[in-house]
Amino acid sequence: MSASPHIFDVGAADFAEKVLRKSGEVPILVDFWASWCGPCQALEPILEQVAEHFAGRLLIARVDTDAEQGLAAQFGVRSLPTLLVFSDGQVRTQATGVQPESAIKALVAPFARTPADELAEKGIEAMTRGDMEDAQALLEEAVISEPDRPGPRFALAEVYLSLSRPDDAEGAIDPLPAPQKESDIGHVLRDRIRFCRDTLSAPPEEELRDRIASEGDDLESRYFLAARLVLSESLEEALHQFFEIMSRDRGFRDDAGRAGMVSVFNMLDPDSEVVADYRRRMAGLLH
Repeated sequence: MSASPHIFDVGAADFAEKVLRKSGEVPILVDFWASWCGPCQALEPILEQVAEHFAGRLLIARVDTDAEQGLAAQFGVRSLPTLLVFSDGQVRTQATGVQPESAIKALVAPFARTPADELAEKGIEAMTRGDMEDAQALLEEAVISEPDRPGPRFALAEVYLSLSRPDDAEGAIDPLPAPQKESDIGHVLRDRIRFCRDTLSAPPEEELRDRIASEGDDLESRYFLAARLVLSESLEEALHQFFEIMSRDRGFRDDAGRAGMVSVFNMLDPDSEVVADYRRRMAGLLH
């Protein structure tokens, strides 16, 4: 039995309560092991270190497979040690064999809250109430404390965008590994950064609207207005402006109307009526 308060033994009788239900509150790393298994014994002190690192933001449950053969069979355990990560009652990921501490931390990190996440939450709350100075300070602290954590970097980029600082926003997400930068949120942020950069020298929104009202084919003004609308999250109106650009001149800014529509589609619910409507309109222009 481990001395850590964050590691406990579990069996079939209490697995539903201690793992499935509890994983709705905190992720559970389940270690399937046996007393005769040398690699299992080698893994034990590593798990102690992992538990200490997460300090209650991750719990570790140990299943003795000799005593709990049915439980091992239920989860398809065929070799020892096997590690399963549970979150919200479901197996989210797994690994087999002795893993270094860094690998186990990486395995559970997407599911375990960290101090950086807590700082990021406070930063997002500050951003929501319009206190950008506090939001920036909190999120910068979160990024410094855990540079590899993507959530705080994404949130910090949004703060910089709200302050019209696209270069800083880009710098916030640049250190992330490619899979995170290529994620859906990564693509959306890069598009927003591009629009922010394009509007730095653009006229105010009211002036852009006046220009369009007097000259509908002023596509430069339409583009700047659409970019501003994206940044203010007036996405349906932004779609309309990008569609107007696409319908009037496919060559403008290398088909910026179509590219802008695709960017906005990625920011909206893909099953929404707005997206479906504008996809049909786009298809009509393309074909």
